Amino acid sequence: MKKILAVIAGVAFVATPLVGWAHPGNTASDGCHYCRTNCTKWGVAWNERHCHGGGSYSPPRTSTPARSPVNTASTLKRGTSSSEVTRLQTILAKDLAIYPEGLITGYFGPATERAIKLYQKKYGLEQVGYVGPKTRALLKLEGL
Repeated sequence: MKKILAVIAGVAFVATPLVGWAHPGNTASDGCHYCRTNCTKWGVAWNERHCHGGGSYSPPRTSTPARSPVNTASTLKRGTSSSEVTRLQTILAKDLAIYPEGLITGYFGPATERAIKLYQKKYGLEQVGYVGPKTRALLKLEGL
């Protein structure tokens, strides 16, 4: 009887760490899987690939293709209306020498175009009057 209890105690002792790692879902051969349930309980984001038992980490899968490192955001130019133009105007309005009108309308009109040219001049860019990749890179540092 003592031997049986010793075996049961030994199995319980060895199996205890396994129970601590138990979770819903299947894992791949490397011990990794994509979290679909109870993600916050496990401390990972939904659809985040994470591993158990020393496997490696991979970023989450997405249904959209990976983004190019090149900024593909649209050009902001005269005639554009958007919340991004509103953010642009808010940034420009911080400097009255660049944007004395200070209009924050969400519409890229003549005053915004003039302000962009002055902004581009201030930072040594070609004064084209629209927000292309080079101007956007500078504005991104300011929160655009």
